Amino acid sequence: MMNRNAEEDFFSPSPLEFLTEMNDRDVLDTSQKQELYRLERGVAGEQMVRAYLEEFGQDNWVVLTNLWLYEYGLFEIDCLLLTDTDIYLFEIKNYNGDFKYINSQCYFSEDVISHNPISQTQRCKVNLQNILAAAGIRLNVNAVLIFTGEHADIDIQDYIEDLDVLTINQFRKLIYVIADTEREKLNSGQRKLNHRRILQIIQRGKRKSPYQ
Repeated sequence: MMNRNAEEDFFSPSPLEFLTEMNDRDVLDTSQKQELYRLERGVAGEQMVRAYLEEFGQDNWVVLTNLWLYEYGLFEIDCLLLTDTDIYLFEIKNYNGDFKYINSQCYFSEDVISHNPISQTQRCKVNLQNILAAAGIRLNVNAVLIFTGEHADIDIQDYIEDLDVLTINQFRKLIYVIADTEREKLNSGQRKLNHRRILQIIQRGKRKSPYQ
């Protein structure tokens, strides 16, 4: 079981909770109901990632979810992992189908999609690094885009800098790699991250969800 205590101070109502409450009041229009369905799938994907971290991760790891922070604008981190040696940022998409990235354009099941999850993940990584650096902590944030759909298939034809793009099955293997990396760094004498300090910085930068 991973460290859950740190998460209690970071909870804020999610967009799903907001729209679910509005749906219970029967006040959603068609587009809002479609958004509710999309968010329900998204939360299912996030829960899957969390379950994998709990099952295959280490007891000392700290996991935070649905963080809204501010760095030249609001942005959301789906899932943040603190190991004793590194920080990992996970952007989670519950897509079922073929995802292709070619010529800086994203395609889903052969259709062009305007929303670019790769750019979104890279932007979140840079924003978080800037927030930490402004507080005197200069660390590389490891960014991972995870597709959790059961039938998701990934075809990346462009070079992507400082970002891994994985299916949920590949993510399980990554968890083992993260644990091995942590162990190797600690055995080589690397100092542990100051989780308390990092959490304080994140807490100060945290903002309310725009749906709250």
